[in-house]
Amino acid sequence: MEKNQVIVRDLSVNFDLPQSDLPDNVFTKAMNFTCERGRFVATKMSWPAPVKSEKGPWDTTPAVFLNIISGQTKGQAYFLASGLTKDYVFDGSSWVDVTSTDKVSGSINSESNLWTTCKLGFNILVSNSEFFPEVWSGQFGESLRSLPFSTTETFKQRGIKCKAIRSHKNFLFALNLTEKGEEFPYSYRWSHPADENGLPFSWDEFDLSTLASKESVGGDYGVIVDGLSLRDSFCIYTERAIHILDYTGDEFVFRRRLLTTSYGCLSQNCVVEAENLHYVITASDIIVNDGTSVQSLLTNHLKTAYSSVSQRYFANSFAVVNPAKTEIWFCFPEGNYEFPSLAIVYNYVTKQFGLTRLYSKNNGIGVMSSICFNSILANAYPWDDLDTYFSTWDDWNLPVDTNQFFTGSGVDGEASTGPIFGNTDVWDNSISSPLQTDLFCIGPTFSFIEQLDGKRRTGASSESAYRIVTLFEKTNWALEGQVIVKTLTRIYPNISVTGSHTKVDGTEVIDAGQAKIYVGAHDFNGSAIRWNEPILFDPINDRKIDVRATGELLAIRFEFRGFYSVDFYGFTAEYTLNGVR
Repeated sequence: MEKNQVIVRDLSVNFDLPQSDLPDNVFTKAMNFTCERGRFVATKMSWPAPVKSEKGPWDTTPAVFLNIISGQTKGQAYFLASGLTKDYVFDGSSWVDVTSTDKVSGSINSESNLWTTCKLGFNILVSNSEFFPEVWSGQFGESLRSLPFSTTETFKQRGIKCKAIRSHKNFLFALNLTEKGEEFPYSYRWSHPADENGLPFSWDEFDLSTLASKESVGGDYGVIVDGLSLRDSFCIYTERAIHILDYTGDEFVFRRRLLTTSYGCLSQNCVVEAENLHYVITASDIIVNDGTSVQSLLTNHLKTAYSSVSQRYFANSFAVVNPAKTEIWFCFPEGNYEFPSLAIVYNYVTKQFGLTRLYSKNNGIGVMSSICFNSILANAYPWDDLDTYFSTWDDWNLPVDTNQFFTGSGVDGEASTGPIFGNTDVWDNSISSPLQTDLFCIGPTFSFIEQLDGKRRTGASSESAYRIVTLFEKTNWALEGQVIVKTLTRIYPNISVTGSHTKVDGTEVIDAGQAKIYVGAHDFNGSAIRWNEPILFDPINDRKIDVRATGELLAIRFEFRGFYSVDFYGFTAEYTLNGVR
């Protein structure tokens, strides 16, 4: 019987459209991957993933930390972690307590991420709706302090709080105000423009020597949720609308116009900017705003995946940009999860989607409330050893929790597991690169920083069994139409993998990981799948896999576990046509 061949490449995913209508290169289910230039890349996460086992200052100063930001100030990289009672800055070698004298213990009570942050020159602005806006100068050795309202008063002295604080040009905006205990959820303020690397000298709308003002969007569009700069304009996002403040440069400073009432913003920190566009998590979709129009990002792609957003804890959702990989991570809790459990990862250059599990909640433990991307190099980086897999950064002092649970990998029926890391120094197993941007998270229950890029593995190679599982699945695969019966006979995967590097008793060990392929068939469109037993294969050494699955519609699944990296470019399938039945 004549053999036919199909080459599957330029991969993508689609959870929304009828599966039998999708092209050969579109998978119908996938988990724990991002998409880069037409190939699927397995998410590099370890569960859990301690950065360093040495304890930090939070051991002796218990505090709940919920928000983390990173960046560079005056040429020095930093982390800034904010919590209910404490704030800490990591300056490249140690954590430093930068809690302001104004921050009263217990004044912030909500164990949700109510923080917003922004930058104005070297200054880092920090706001929590339960506390007063504060500022860190970006100077190591200085603490946070209450944001000045005028030359004689601070926001705390004026009794002004806000749901969000954002910068635009040299202005600062305070959104959704509470003043002296009275809420003004539709109102916002903008400051007088600041000097370069300075702060506005006044926010007083009654001071005629300033351009400061206090305005309102009205009550027909829901309360103000957040705002963000977009080129020369500033966008204000309410619950049910998007307002644009266009900079006029005259005595009116800004002119407001209504862009749309079809979409609002789900929660604060749910709008980000990338390449002069806003990407916004809304109550029903993720949208793109170019300042003149909006369009859906998920419709006919991944809207089904987003439909599982928690109706109770949606306010803990957030979006983060990773410029190094031109990705946006839209993170949200599903179902009964309190904190984000799933991330839709969108590459805003290639326009492709990924999907990955996040720390969420297990056994009553809440985990991820904020993430950031950064690449902080040690003060003494082993530049001469770049060709060596392992390096030691002994000058880091990041805290770690060794009793963390993870919530499963996204494979149907996979159970959660208990702690898998002992209290051992795993930093020597780090893989270092000056070009790598790493993913860090912070959680409300642990008061520590986690690095989630899967660079470290400890102890015996068997621990790779607990690593996150990546799968790619295509079901209701028509392949030359639904009326012709086909038999899959052989699969040639196009995969590049790297084994996990670990150290066992000081000796480097390469664990090859595990790969499985499943094939199956449907009797008719939408019917149950008759899966064959999985076939183990070695993607490093195996060129092909012999299979057999017969039906009018076919199914195929690739599953990877325990590799350091997986790049999946597609596959070639051989099949025979058995005629119409």
